[in-house]
Amino acid sequence: MVMIDNIVNCPYVDGILLGSDWGGQKELIMSPKSWRELIKDGERRAYEIIRKAGKDVFVHSCGDIHQILGDLCEMGLDALNPVQPECMDICNIKKKYGH
Repeated sequence: MVMIDNIVNCPYVDGILLGSDWGGQKELIMSPKSWRELIKDGERRAYEIIRKAGKDVFVHSCGDIHQILGDLCEMGLDALNPVQPECMDICNIKKKYGH
């Protein structure tokens, strides 16, 4: 959080990319319940700091993370990198989460 606080108000920064890698090729590397219990609150705090500064939230996570995409969108995710077509159904993600 300190690193985000130190950079988020830089006038040359439009957004912050958070690297996480929660996905394997077929599913999350942990249960969605464990992700929500162990990781979600810290991610939410980071997103809040970034969004409060008027910046975009970008997340890098390889693999299939469709089970938590709703959580990420609810928390304020602006962009996910990558959306791996060999792991996740891009058309379904677009239909469900829009832009």
